[in-house]
Amino acid sequence: MMKRIRGGTVALAALLYTPVWAYDVRIDVTGNITSSTCTVDAGSRNLVVDMGTIDNRRLNTVGEVTGIRQFDLVLVGCGPAAKAVSVMFKGDADRDDPNLLKLKENGAGGLGIEILDNKRTPVPINQSTEDYALIANADNQLTFHAQYKITRLPVTPGVADAVMDFTLEYQ
Repeated sequence: MMKRIRGGTVALAALLYTPVWAYDVRIDVTGNITSSTCTVDAGSRNLVVDMGTIDNRRLNTVGEVTGIRQFDLVLVGCGPAAKAVSVMFKGDADRDDPNLLKLKENGAGGLGIEILDNKRTPVPINQSTEDYALIANADNQLTFHAQYKITRLPVTPGVADAVMDFTLEYQ
């Protein structure tokens, strides 16, 4: 007995056939786990830098600074591979000088807060500092300063508060 195969069935089978290729691929995943970071000391997590009270009648020149205050970020438990860290202070930039931290709304006006590093060099807000060398297997203290800087006249009286966060980037 002879079987007949219809031409449409053979054509359909040819269309459904898809060649499959296989390759043996090897992926190596490598890495190291180190202890290079530090822990921010509890006393440095929610700092309050008291800028004091300043008479606005003494603030007469744009660019003038006043009320400098030191603050420290203490890093504890730095690991054996800790080498360096940079800091970025994050916050709303002042509208007159984007390098300064903006004061909260409905308060004093005409000034912003300037952050300075341990050499008293300005650190623009929302930009990383230079690297600070860290001592491995030790606690480390990073010193900064904050001061008011006049951005426009007249300086109007009121509460002169601001808020910023900081981020640490380890090298």
